[in-house]
Amino acid sequence: MLQPLTPLPLRDHVLASLSPLPGKRQLQLDVLVTPVRKHSGLFPYSRPRVRTWVQEVLLLLFESPGQPLDPNTQESTTAVAGASRVCTAALEAYIYYLPSTGASILYVSKVDSSGLSLPPSPVSTLTRAFLSHICAPAYRPAPSLWVHVFARAQGQYMFPNSSENGRKKVLGDARLCSWWKALLDDVIRDIVTPEQEPSVPPAELVSSGEGNDVTKNEVITTAHTSAASDPPKYSAFYLLPGYPAIEASRLLSFTTPSDQPTPISWTYSHPYLHPVFPLPTGVSPTKRGLADCIPYFEDDPKARFILELASDVEPSLPRKRQKTAPAPCSPTKQRKESDADTLNLSKKVHKEESKEKDEGPTPEERALARTGVDDFWELMPHRQECSSGAVTGFFVLVFPSSAFSSKSSASAGKHDALPPSAPGQVSQGVLSRVTSALLDLDFGTVERGYRASGVLQELVRVCCVPAVAPTGDAAQSKAAVTDQEGKDIYTAYVSASVSVDNPLPVRAKEKVEEKPQVVNVLQVRKKRRAA
Repeated sequence: MLQPLTPLPLRDHVLASLSPLPGKRQLQLDVLVTPVRKHSGLFPYSRPRVRTWVQEVLLLLFESPGQPLDPNTQESTTAVAGASRVCTAALEAYIYYLPSTGASILYVSKVDSSGLSLPPSPVSTLTRAFLSHICAPAYRPAPSLWVHVFARAQGQYMFPNSSENGRKKVLGDARLCSWWKALLDDVIRDIVTPEQEPSVPPAELVSSGEGNDVTKNEVITTAHTSAASDPPKYSAFYLLPGYPAIEASRLLSFTTPSDQPTPISWTYSHPYLHPVFPLPTGVSPTKRGLADCIPYFEDDPKARFILELASDVEPSLPRKRQKTAPAPCSPTKQRKESDADTLNLSKKVHKEESKEKDEGPTPEERALARTGVDDFWELMPHRQECSSGAVTGFFVLVFPSSAFSSKSSASAGKHDALPPSAPGQVSQGVLSRVTSALLDLDFGTVERGYRASGVLQELVRVCCVPAVAPTGDAAQSKAAVTDQEGKDIYTAYVSASVSVDNPLPVRAKEKVEEKPQVVNVLQVRKKRRAA
């Protein structure tokens, strides 16, 4: 059964996870979640077409320290232009639902910090709390969940010019991949108990073309491998394009400190050819191609590569002619056509599926079929995003359903209607407006960061209140009610604050007392003369 994300449990869980942060600060978390809507671009070349829904999520964390930070020192200074809070972290993610197979895909699009928070930065805690909430069995969007992360080092992702404010510490390429791997380790530890066995059988460790050497930390063992045994609780995959398994493990070797429990087992490979669990599209293991395996995400190198391969159509196979847009009609006719479309929706879907089966594959689908899944990943290191000399990483976590039976898939396919909007959800237009405003602000200095945060915070509050143009007494009363409802939505579901007052961590001594160096004075020995 599909379970769309609601903002209130997510907000409370993230705030509870942020409360143990060291230092004295006031934290405000804004959670923007859109209703579920139809989406047709996740597997654009899959046949038959996969019905998909999508839900967008945006987290904004504001911080109010005792006093704002001075860019030149580690000390606090007076307030900047009367501002009290600064946006310190942001996270953008997409949740895709596949009702026909009972699967869901979580894509973490962007995670960024402005660098203007008190140390330590809350970005890691915020991201871990978000992923732990989504992956928890009680709040999982669907029985089967796939988590996708693409790590690529940049100066800033969501806070423009934040790398120039003198406070932000930008991670390098290998450090960023290591940071993501360590964070996903913590997420798995939060979800899976130590007694639960991980991942895939040993025979399926490395199936990509990136090298067949597996270090000790990548070895995955399972207590049960027979078909009658319980399915695995999770599987973890990572791949650094252009690096064999041993070299990739050495690059990320510092992600497992000695004080941590048993390290999480990872498979250095892509996850699309492992028969242990089904794909989100529900295709059989013998028919797994690029069109059914690789999802299409915005600003993702895999998606750009898929489009390039699909556009490589043979000259003898002309493309289908696109239908022209119909001429505009009157509003009355539009309403009648809309009602007719609603009544005949199920019939049209059935006809389209039958038509797709009769027509056969398109030229783009035939072009994709010429490249296998393993070949796709062998060619990925030669792409511009992965061949510029910087280390990039693909991380995938799979939490399969407890039963891989066909009955569960059949029951999942009966849910055709979109789920209703949950309380506290905002429209896609509101979330897009807030995201666009964030990308247009300037965090290049501490002063600009505080001013930009004030603008952003006020925009989120205003967007929760629908705009009403009063024209009389009745309209004014209606506007007052609407304004009150908007305030209730903002305070009850979108925004919440927590006061943090914890002792600071013990800082290591900057200078270690050096022992005086021992100097041995050598005496000159005179040579004895012969008698």
